[in-house]
Amino acid sequence: AIGLVVRAYPVTLLEKDTELYLVKHRDMVTPYMLSLANPILAAFVLVSIVAAAVSTANSIVLSVASSITRDLYERKRKSPNPAIAKTITAVSIIIMSAATTGIALAKPAFIVELSVLSSALLLPVAPVTLVGLYARPGRRGVVPAIAAIVVGTSIMLIAAIVYGASNALVTTWLGMPLPLWCLVISTLI
Repeated sequence: AIGLVVRAYPVTLLEKDTELYLVKHRDMVTPYMLSLANPILAAFVLVSIVAAAVSTANSIVLSVASSITRDLYERKRKSPNPAIAKTITAVSIIIMSAATTGIALAKPAFIVELSVLSSALLLPVAPVTLVGLYARPGRRGVVPAIAAIVVGTSIMLIAAIVYGASNALVTTWLGMPLPLWCLVISTLI
């Protein structure tokens, strides 16, 4: 009931043309609604949204760059060179920042659809993680684990490119949704 009230309230404020425009341009809903608010409140809300987004993106990029440096360089060397580690981290940050900037400029889909797609892209990690928790220690399963992640992620990435971000999640092959295919194939590898 709360959702219906929250949905109905803005509609009562909008003219029919504006509502149709916002339905077609979902990324403009928040800026439009902020334009209706008191300017000081709107500025506070907008700055809060941007700060949260930047903080989250920053944390993700730094965590991944640190993982790349630690897992792919420092753990492989008996005495890793700190200068090389810093360089690897900086290059990782630059590459990820450039990639995310390219994706943002390309605007392949709405942010909500991309968020859901990112969850589907991470599905292959689930079986690898579960097997890693219960398998005996050792390095025998590294190649199958990497193969499972690469194959599963590739399935969803290709589907997103071919069908679009939102359709990749609902398209079926042989009666099974693509994310389920991704999970099953990653598990079997």
